[in-house]
Amino acid sequence: MDGDYESYSSQEEMFKGIRESLCKGYASPEDAYEDALKGANDGDPDKMCFLAECHLYGVGTGVNNREGCKWLKKAAEAGSHAAQYSLAGMYIDGNYLQRNYDEAFRWLSMSVEGGEPPAQDMLGLMYENGLGCRQDCAAAARWYAKSAEQGYPDAQYNLAQLYFNGKGVEKDQEKAVDLFRQAALSGDQRAQNELGYCLSTGQGTVQDYEESVKWYTLSAEQGNAVAMYCLATCYGSGYGVEKDLSKAFEYSKKSADLGLAQSQYRAGTCLMTGNGCEINEKEAVRYFEMSAKQGFPPAEYSLGLCYMSGIGVKKSEPVAFRWFEKAAKAGIPDAMAEYGFYFMQGRLMPRNPEEGVKWFKEAARRGSAEGQYYLGLCYETGDGVEEDLDTAMHFYIQAANQGHEKALERARKIQYMMDENK
Repeated sequence: MDGDYESYSSQEEMFKGIRESLCKGYASPEDAYEDALKGANDGDPDKMCFLAECHLYGVGTGVNNREGCKWLKKAAEAGSHAAQYSLAGMYIDGNYLQRNYDEAFRWLSMSVEGGEPPAQDMLGLMYENGLGCRQDCAAAARWYAKSAEQGYPDAQYNLAQLYFNGKGVEKDQEKAVDLFRQAALSGDQRAQNELGYCLSTGQGTVQDYEESVKWYTLSAEQGNAVAMYCLATCYGSGYGVEKDLSKAFEYSKKSADLGLAQSQYRAGTCLMTGNGCEINEKEAVRYFEMSAKQGFPPAEYSLGLCYMSGIGVKKSEPVAFRWFEKAAKAGIPDAMAEYGFYFMQGRLMPRNPEEGVKWFKEAARRGSAEGQYYLGLCYETGDGVEEDLDTAMHFYIQAANQGHEKALERARKIQYMMDENK
């Protein structure tokens, strides 16, 4: 209820600001409405558009969305580029009118004749995404460029993305960085974050960690969750700033609370290990769950471990199995090893050693010490594969070289047996 009230209040505040803007120069809202009505009836497209706004926002009359849309269409048909742009936006968003990308594209194509940057940028977006038209990134780039040349930050950002990735234009990361910088200087938080990324990786510009932190910070201050995640990385590793694990956790948590899955996983890991914060296993599990429910594989695996061991949550092997399965199928090597182990046990499913070995092999191939260890056991005992002590030794040594103590013990025992049998 509180959230709904807050949303309603913010919408009312926005409407209040629009109404005040529409009434400027008039003695009262009623005078504004009467002027709009007279001009609209006289066939003035701008006044038709004004009258539509009066009905949509309740200026001098009650809010009447149907009447507002009717006059907006009349204004658009009469050639008002502003009305055509607004009408296209309604068709795209599905606000007041049923979503219809074909109609949105039709009206937007007329609107851009007025040369307004927002309309040009929106038409570029439709071409880039194939909304109401055939996807055409080259056409998108042309419209973004028209808008960007007039200093419109959204278009500068969108055009920069095309140049950075070579979509619809020849790849030119230096040009992309220049466009990101232009938009960033205008305060676009997305561009600030992208500029920080380019500076941190040296793509399209000279690598400069300190400068990247500056732009990440500006973006994060505007609430950009990805920039917060990047700042957490910088503070956690000391890139461009003095290493500070508590600040790294602070930015991870802020970003996590905004819903970024990677940050939720990172915050959970910090809370589980006490990296930059006090250990709080229950809170760690909460963040792992938020991330895992968004389909972030490392969090799925970590959550599986928590349920398997009862860390921060009530132990549940069936729940652990479900998370290991998701993470394994998403390609997490250690999860593949754990998932394969369930096939060897035969407790939650029919025992299937061959299937277990298949998952162990894939985990081992991807460098999982646990997978290498389990595969060594299979070859040592002949479970799911033909017994082969040399191959078992091979996988035990691979796991032991990664610090797997049990694998080292098994390798020593096999070596002892081999020496005894000489």
